[in-house]
Amino acid sequence: MRSSSGSAAAQFIEMAGQGGGIVVQGTGDAVRSYQYASDMARWLLSCLVLGKPGGVYNVGDDTSITIAELASEVTRLAETGVPVHIAGQSAPGLAGQRYVPDLRRASDELGLRNVVSLQEGIRRTLAWRKAPGFFEVFEHET
Repeated sequence: MRSSSGSAAAQFIEMAGQGGGIVVQGTGDAVRSYQYASDMARWLLSCLVLGKPGGVYNVGDDTSITIAELASEVTRLAETGVPVHIAGQSAPGLAGQRYVPDLRRASDELGLRNVVSLQEGIRRTLAWRKAPGFFEVFEHET
């Protein structure tokens, strides 16, 4: 099986998808935002095609969520019934306490909006993970 991308959302969905409980290594207080892959693809293409030459645009979602809240939401949507465990250990090398991009330029200049909510993205990813053939994709990786 392929390892996670390193994002908390991917790790939590992997843990919940295996039917286990989610373990948050840190305190769970860090704040992040997540953007579903189809929204990101649309945003990147729009920035490339519609953006001003040399323009810089943030992509992502401006809806913030703590890591602990994210773990609880994945657990709720995966219906594992296993409580989230907050280990409370420091996690060196991670990004800052808060990372939520300012999307005003992309929104104002390019009219970009996200279509898939965090909850819907989690639901879709859990369903995709359960789909027949999911694990076959990763059997050939080295």
